Amino acid sequence: MDERTWDDVVAAFGGHKDQAEAEVEDRWHALKRVDPGATRDRAIEQLAWEYTPRSIEHILPGANWYFMVKAARSAAHILVLDLEDAVAATRKHIDRSILTLLVRALRGRGLTQAELEFLKANALPAGKAHHLEEHFLRTGDRFMIKPENRFTEQQMILVRPNSLRTKWAAGDYYQVIREIGDLIAGIYLPKVEGPEDVRVAVQILRALQQERGWVLGSHKIFVHTELPGAVLRAEEILAVAPEVEEVNLGVLDYTAATGGRSVVQQEQYTYLRYPLLKLVEAARATGKAAATGITVTLNADDTEKDTVRAIALGIHRKTSAHPAHIEGIARHDAAFPPVVRKRARYPEIPDFDLARLERLVQAEQPILPPIVFVPRPVTLCRSVVTVAGQDLNGLRAALASPADMVVVDAESIRGPGRPEARWKLAQLCRDARHPSQTIALQVTLDGPDVIRNLQGLLHLLKDQVHAVILPSVQQPRTVRQAAGLLTTLEREVGLPIGTLALGAWITQPETVEHEAYAIATASRRMTWLFLDLAAPQPKEDLTDPTAKGYYYYRSALVAAAAAADINAVDGFSNRAEFEEEALFAANLGFHGKVVTPDQAARVNAIMNPPSAGERPAEPTEPALEAFKARWINSVERALAILELYATADQERNLGVVAYADPITGQREMVDAATARIYYRQLERAVKAKQLSDAEATRYRVIPDRWSSGTSREAAV
Repeated sequence: MDERTWDDVVAAFGGHKDQAEAEVEDRWHALKRVDPGATRDRAIEQLAWEYTPRSIEHILPGANWYFMVKAARSAAHILVLDLEDAVAATRKHIDRSILTLLVRALRGRGLTQAELEFLKANALPAGKAHHLEEHFLRTGDRFMIKPENRFTEQQMILVRPNSLRTKWAAGDYYQVIREIGDLIAGIYLPKVEGPEDVRVAVQILRALQQERGWVLGSHKIFVHTELPGAVLRAEEILAVAPEVEEVNLGVLDYTAATGGRSVVQQEQYTYLRYPLLKLVEAARATGKAAATGITVTLNADDTEKDTVRAIALGIHRKTSAHPAHIEGIARHDAAFPPVVRKRARYPEIPDFDLARLERLVQAEQPILPPIVFVPRPVTLCRSVVTVAGQDLNGLRAALASPADMVVVDAESIRGPGRPEARWKLAQLCRDARHPSQTIALQVTLDGPDVIRNLQGLLHLLKDQVHAVILPSVQQPRTVRQAAGLLTTLEREVGLPIGTLALGAWITQPETVEHEAYAIATASRRMTWLFLDLAAPQPKEDLTDPTAKGYYYYRSALVAAAAAADINAVDGFSNRAEFEEEALFAANLGFHGKVVTPDQAARVNAIMNPPSAGERPAEPTEPALEAFKARWINSVERALAILELYATADQERNLGVVAYADPITGQREMVDAATARIYYRQLERAVKAKQLSDAEATRYRVIPDRWSSGTSREAAV
């Protein structure tokens, strides 16, 4: 070992020699447990290899020999062999065997004639089997892949197993990782809900390492943070164990899970500013890596632009799925910031019971229980008009407008001296309200007389008012206290417990960033988060790694609302920027926007779930591409996915289903987190009368327990 190798390890810790020394000692101890003759130099060499800068993560189908050979020859530093999204449900079992044989071959291990024939008969791509043997040389009774087709020494090879909450995961770990764990560097963990998923993966890997005589902790875990809940808890996820190496923003699935439209994927650095910076901050805090997903266009120049933006934000790695992506990222390979490692204390994690894992394989049961899909009631809030309680003319205009929701600020009329104002308000609400319109009272539920002051108002309005909106909420305890008071009020005025929903105005940037999710989940009554920051937020420069403004806080609020499964409502825009900002909000995943009565019809149209329309019979390319762009976010696609998921969940007891998109050809693993987004989209479409008669009929046959929502009895 030369001195430079040791210097590389020290540099990885930002020059902190004491931390590097401690890490080397830990690794040396782990090595000696399986090889008593292991040297300190060997520990240093291993760490130096692991800490080598690697900026290009290339993901490919794990059973496609042609793609795997091309990837081995490419400039990609990390290869992710996919057993999840890239694999059809009908091929899950056979693709495990194919991936295992291909990894052995590309690591220089010999295959038997029977194994090679198996690959020729079953490996992808179909129709290229006769070319496969050309890449091998016969050596005695074995077939060795040619050296130029093998993984390079510096390439880090990962396997992407199925989610721990699917029936395929146990087999991926027991039949693949257990067989070739000495030939790969780790796993790429998908559909992570939170730290518990990662903790279980650590348990399984450590148990396999103990059983197989591999170095303890030697397999890295790269976490695909494609759900908003995982992004919110990114730092906790990275802090689970030393093996957890990276959080990677799964742009496509994250967009789906937050209800965003396809433009989000095309303009990631505008729309996804919060999750990107959140992962960077989490990585810096823990001494780990932050990465981001693919550029959706298969174009090196577009990928290069995205790469430059990622580097500016502090991202350490970028994902590719096509040779053009690799080319675009490689143009700036040297510009990626280094990962600065940190020593940390980690909690003890017991090993997983491998006998249990084997039983799960045989029974085809998930390792962790699937998340149960429990849909919540959906209320249209595309357009929200706010009005002062004493402004009867303003209230009359709001109620006469097509606004979905009218929020009445009742602070000025709830006291003991305003009975006439309350009576006029109640009469106007009874006479002018549309049946589909939601009326909410904005009040502060604190002070000694709050019950008495509101009781009379609710007696008058109990048949018209559906919700209470809390102004300027900064802590979740405000919501919890309000929920308890509403229970008392409901009893006093004779309303069923749980009738009144809750919403909260978020007015401070730090509240959006640190408390929005806790506020959103503080009570089952919570239905809306309204964003109305007290100070105007500038629209950030996309390459500014520090500015947190308009894009950041809106994407943060959408993440919190999506993770909590409630509505996100954007604040008021001035007239000059209304159209642009309403479109931005709808694209990002907001469910509504605060507007004036005359803007309600327009914002309703913008917020409506889009329809794909007629597919061109003989499309020219521009027409087909336009149709595909509409299809991705369409109610037609959502309906097809939800039908499939409902059938799988109830008839076959699956927590996840593979959807093969008939238009794009892409596969998507749909679980409860994404199914609820499609459910919300369709519920909004039904209420907005966006479905055709045939679509509405199809939607109605989805089981009643999905469309009826959650009982308000548990709302307190």
